[in-house]
Amino acid sequence: MNINYKSLRRPTNALMALAIVVGSAAPVLLNNVASAAQMTLRSIQLSDSGPSNNSNIPSGVGSGTSVAYRIKFTTASAVQSFVVDFCSASPLINDNCTAPTNLDVSTASLTANGTWSLGTLTASRLRFTNTSSQAAGAFTFEVTGVTNPSTLGSFFGRVTTYANDTYGTYASATSTGNYVDYGGIAMSTVNTITVTARVMEQLSLCTSGGVAVTNANNLTAAGSCGSATAPAITLGSSPDYVLGYTGATPASANVYTQLSTNASQGYALYLRAANTSCTGGNGGLSRDGGTTCEIPPVNAGAATSIAFTNNTAEFGAFVSNGTAATGGSGENTAVTRWAGTGGTYLMDTATANDNVISTYGSKIAETTGGDDKQANSVNNTITFAAVASPVTPAGIYSQNFSLIGVGTF
Repeated sequence: MNINYKSLRRPTNALMALAIVVGSAAPVLLNNVASAAQMTLRSIQLSDSGPSNNSNIPSGVGSGTSVAYRIKFTTASAVQSFVVDFCSASPLINDNCTAPTNLDVSTASLTANGTWSLGTLTASRLRFTNTSSQAAGAFTFEVTGVTNPSTLGSFFGRVTTYANDTYGTYASATSTGNYVDYGGIAMSTVNTITVTARVMEQLSLCTSGGVAVTNANNLTAAGSCGSATAPAITLGSSPDYVLGYTGATPASANVYTQLSTNASQGYALYLRAANTSCTGGNGGLSRDGGTTCEIPPVNAGAATSIAFTNNTAEFGAFVSNGTAATGGSGENTAVTRWAGTGGTYLMDTATANDNVISTYGSKIAETTGGDDKQANSVNNTITFAAVASPVTPAGIYSQNFSLIGVGTF
């Protein structure tokens, strides 16, 4: 969903609830393969969860195009080839399979992975083969260049492995032949989060009651002029939804997420930003479509949460622990660096392979420790906040995020 972020000198109303439903992978239908084993620790992680028909975001993060899929599973037996069929309604092996609408993996490329290579592909089927048999164990594969389904909601991957390099007697998603290991995996597309803030033209007129104002731009929340005895006036205050300058009470608003899954090994939430190469601060707020981010990430994008600074343009967020809605069950834990309390904020662009501008985004919450691995309507809150500086150019500033749910089955 598109979420307009309009900042006030005081916290605004909540944005809009964002729901992610990561579907279930039920027991598969065995087709005369009594010795087949269900693979464990299986997941497919998307670099972008946006649907591919998002006309508001024709390219980049949130568009659902040029997406990377990271496929993980652990087998009980040796494997030399395997097939991933994508189906819109069922993860069950050999069940009816309708391809997800407008999903296209036919032009996917395999990131270098030893002696593995891609076989013949279709719009809804990936095939992988190796020059020799590979021992049972954990496997990870990444393909790029995928186009997501154009519809919102759950879709499924069905993985079947084979002992030879020609996919055994596989014929189709409903006739998978003599597979060795198998597993169903649920994924979900979700509307893109859009955060927007406006900075209006400002005028500060200061007069002094006998004491000169010597510090340039010496403004406070009240709009005073430092050591001047007379007050200053500032144009563009509420109800025009304009960013203030004080770090103590930044303009803020919430995004609400809700997740349900029966993933036996737990799940995680990732946040990925669209403005990944803008001048002034990757991951910040931009008024020119991501070329320049004149409201940069707080703490210059470092991996440590920190309070906002007065009179300094900064943008950040913090994440709550997940709790079940009334009638639901489960919980999750916010990743430590994201778990602010309203006094400190983060917009991490520094943590290696786990930041908001990396391919798969930054993990913001996960099941860990004593958390239930499954979830029935577990809610998280992401609080976004920003502060302007007295020299921040006037304009409407925005940033798009893709919120990605990953279940491990």
